[in-house]
Amino acid sequence: MHKDLQESFGGYTINMLEQYLDNHYDIHEDYEFSMTLCNKVARIMKDAVSGKLDRDDAAMGLLGLKSEANNQEFRIIKSMKFMIELLPQHRPSEEPNEMTLCSRYLNAFLLPLFDDPKNGTLFQWDDSINPEVGATSATISRRRPDNIITVMNGEAFDYSRGYGEVKCHTQAKNKASIAKDLVQLGVFAKNCIDVHNMKAVLTFQAIGRKVTFFITKLMGDGVYTMYEIGEFNTPGSLQETLQLLGYFDNLHLLLHAYDKHCVRLDTEDAQKLKEMKRATLPTPDRDAITKTTTNNKRRSISKHPA
Repeated sequence: MHKDLQESFGGYTINMLEQYLDNHYDIHEDYEFSMTLCNKVARIMKDAVSGKLDRDDAAMGLLGLKSEANNQEFRIIKSMKFMIELLPQHRPSEEPNEMTLCSRYLNAFLLPLFDDPKNGTLFQWDDSINPEVGATSATISRRRPDNIITVMNGEAFDYSRGYGEVKCHTQAKNKASIAKDLVQLGVFAKNCIDVHNMKAVLTFQAIGRKVTFFITKLMGDGVYTMYEIGEFNTPGSLQETLQLLGYFDNLHLLLHAYDKHCVRLDTEDAQKLKEMKRATLPTPDRDAITKTTTNNKRRSISKHPA
């Protein structure tokens, strides 16, 4: 956290806020992926990596575990299944460009976790303007996110549950651009909360294969919190998928938080929060208070170590 914020709020207040958010999002609860089920997934994955099991047979074997898994566990299993089908056997010597990063690596990992077409939720890489722009006359950002988790109403796009921004590995040292993407994700989430009365909105920022997730929520009078909820490294090859087995509990927690909080408020709760909302700072005004100079040697407080 930036030192100016630390000085403004004070260490005690910040620590109490972090504890409150941990409890609010059940960070310390035991959302454990079934150990028995994890062992079965691990066996199939290891056989697929070693070549003892054909990729198609391994994918079918994972799908066969559906009856033993709850909804969130099976979405994680489907993610492993997608990676079996799409990832190369070994990591390529060259890092992928942004299009390949999104369409193959990130998509294989993330789409099965959040895509639910049966219930009208689509996880899509999109260059269209987010639905919130057309839903209000207010001046809000028209910038297009790299990814939108959108809910459909019949044949029309209705509202969003999440957004994503992506930078390929070659842009990892561009601190200014990464910081601006993070701010933009906060703006997307705030607008969605304001326009569609969302309880909370999920966002993720991918820098190369490292993906960091946040949940943004209107917590008090004019106070929108953007809280980090998890960080994962997307596998770059079939062999690397085994590394994810140790993070199944973390993925389970992420999906629990998303399912529980990233939904619309009912009418009564939405009315209670109406007076707590604040107008979004217009883009020109926001740009005017942003430093116009950049220096990659300057410490970045919004970027994880590579």
